[in-house]
Amino acid sequence: MGFISRSIKVVLVRIVAALHIVDRDYYSASYPDIAAAGCDPVEHYVLYGFREGRSPNRITAGCKAAVSTTLRNAIMRATGFDQAFYLAQYPDVALAGVDPLTHYLRYGFSEGRRRNERKVRFKKTLIFFQAVLAFANKRNRPALARHRHEFVFELARNGSRLWVRLLMWFERFLSSRSGTKIFARCLPLTNLTKDQVDGISITHVAPARPYSFYEPKIVDENALRPYRTVEVPAKWVATVAYASIVGGFQVVAGRRFVQYEPAANPHSDFVAGSWPFARGVTGSGFVAVWYPYERKAVLEEGILLSGRCSPNYYHWLIEYLGRLYTILQRPELRGVPLIVDAQMYPQEFESLAAMCPDWPIYRLDRRTMLKVTRLHIPSIPTFLPDSVRIPFWKGSTLCDESLTLIRDTVLNRYGIHFTKPLTRKIFLVRRGARTILDVEELEAALVDMGFECIDTGVLTFEEQVRLFAEAAMIVGPLGAAFTNAIFCHPDCKVLGLASPYVKRFCLQGNLAEFAGCEYRILAGDHPSYRRGDEYAMEDVATMHSNFSIPVEKLVLAIEDWLGEARDAGAAAAG
Repeated sequence: MGFISRSIKVVLVRIVAALHIVDRDYYSASYPDIAAAGCDPVEHYVLYGFREGRSPNRITAGCKAAVSTTLRNAIMRATGFDQAFYLAQYPDVALAGVDPLTHYLRYGFSEGRRRNERKVRFKKTLIFFQAVLAFANKRNRPALARHRHEFVFELARNGSRLWVRLLMWFERFLSSRSGTKIFARCLPLTNLTKDQVDGISITHVAPARPYSFYEPKIVDENALRPYRTVEVPAKWVATVAYASIVGGFQVVAGRRFVQYEPAANPHSDFVAGSWPFARGVTGSGFVAVWYPYERKAVLEEGILLSGRCSPNYYHWLIEYLGRLYTILQRPELRGVPLIVDAQMYPQEFESLAAMCPDWPIYRLDRRTMLKVTRLHIPSIPTFLPDSVRIPFWKGSTLCDESLTLIRDTVLNRYGIHFTKPLTRKIFLVRRGARTILDVEELEAALVDMGFECIDTGVLTFEEQVRLFAEAAMIVGPLGAAFTNAIFCHPDCKVLGLASPYVKRFCLQGNLAEFAGCEYRILAGDHPSYRRGDEYAMEDVATMHSNFSIPVEKLVLAIEDWLGEARDAGAAAAG
């Protein structure tokens, strides 16, 4: 409707008003936001309310309610959905205050949640028989080992610590008979920031502090931008005696599982990078660790720089490379080998070389269990949890000190000096997953506007840094490339293109704010999206699915923004 001419809109409003379809009093009373905004009920319903599913009058509302109740009862009978069980099994749904059946149909089914107790028992029984077959059969060990792995982690999720420990012991027994190597243990959890343990000492560098920011401006939305305050974690360096690095850079020491990343609690619903290797035992302070490996190695002393998500440019630059700031506060650690993930991308190793070219590096393959006599673990400077069960703003913490170190060091290393005027306009091309549908049409329109379409994935780290430092405007779908915003000139304008489900994602805006840039989000379209879904969506696959951006909407957003900048410049000059 946004592109229909004004005359057609006026005619439609008059027709609906003449037919008395909209009960003005009912509509205003039912939707206080309309009354508060001072909108004409008929005009609002024609232009917006119809698409948003709002009821124009009491009769329509009553019919919708009757149909909805009948359909709801039919679905519950057909599927055997148990509301009480669902709410008891998934307290996050109860806390969110959403309707359990609606949640299951829209999110729970695709997330693999159970709708009743019978479904849970069936799943457990299926996994149990698969595991029994696996334990009894020595053939096809890799495939059967996966069933044993799944069964043990399912038991951990259900809080069966005794069975987890017994099956871990049996897995080690099978491993010794077959000649394979596996680290399978049920270990107590130690949080470095909360627990005192023999063999682990901590040197405090800086206390935690607040970090405040406004949520990003969303194009075509005039709501007030909420002001948020989160906490930057305290900075410290832990020294652990006789530690082992296993799996996705998890640490085990003194028969304990050592948690050093704030966002990597194994009891969380999902932890990227570590979920295949560690699972918290529900209702206890224990962790099930399952790590098949090929070899062992020994290192006398090392600094753990990488973490669970190192092979990800976004996490690497913000969470792990930034740990160098804390390490540099301990001069005695200079020259101690930095332990990094061998699976990282070349650009990540280039960034490490730019930051500390003379520092020894130990590349650790994830199939190698590394035993370190003296392991130094610097704290993570941010809090970027994987959970979709907390608001986006709570997981948008940045550390200005670590980002300043990275930006200043890298710009000096490459001899980059900000110059004006800025002229390059860049569209960040993203191929494959989590991309924009019909992106070729967008690219053609942006090229006509003077944009360069660039895939940063084929650029070196230095080329990416120079690209962002020279840009007057950057447009593109939210992704790892936006991490380079810390290298932007303060006059650069950054426009993030996002699925409507993640339009309140704050981190890229905070990165642009760090560089002094103005940042906005343009929310696209998704066929499944309904108003308010950005607050309730818990299906990661849907959140990261492809979306569309109307060409006219994007072009208008850019032209309006550039027009605002020209007007502001003219006013300042006058």
